Amino acid sequence: MDLYGSLLYLQNPYSFTFDIFTGALPNTLYTSNVVTITGFLSSIEVYVSTGEYSINGGLWSGAGQTGTIQSGDSLQLRILSSWEPSLTNEIIVTVGNYSTTFGVTTMDSELAE
Repeated sequence: MDLYGSLLYLQNPYSFTFDIFTGALPNTLYTSNVVTITGFLSSIEVYVSTGEYSINGGLWSGAGQTGTIQSGDSLQLRILSSWEPSLTNEIIVTVGNYSTTFGVTTMDSELAE
């Protein structure tokens, strides 16, 4: 592995996923499962496309607020569900060079009545 490949390796956490919520109540704040971020040797940046994130159970930070995460830290996301039935609101979270999503889908309109 050359130096460039080694540097990329240092910025790539092991893959992780967040559970997907379906049948959510409209206009309700939903919080993801907690994941532990590992697999890299230095601190790396974390940011979200929308919604909010929390590192190690700390204060919530929103889109446009880049944070720093260390290997072994925990990460949790939260997002407000849509007002519309059967619609998915989704966060894209990027940690180093790895991105994944957390989505919340509201219940069908027949169930909401």
